[in-house]
Amino acid sequence: ARKKRLRFQRSKIHDWGLVALEPIEPEDFVIEYVGELIRPR
Repeated sequence: ARKKRLRFQRSKIHDWGLVALEPIEPEDFVIEYVGELIRPR
């Protein structure tokens, strides 16, 4: 499977966000985060 082009950028809503740089279809798998929680809310 081909990787999708993504970018982290500042967000006015949630401080940081992950933004798609190309269309993503509903059935496409984008990312699975398995690390620790960086900043609890």
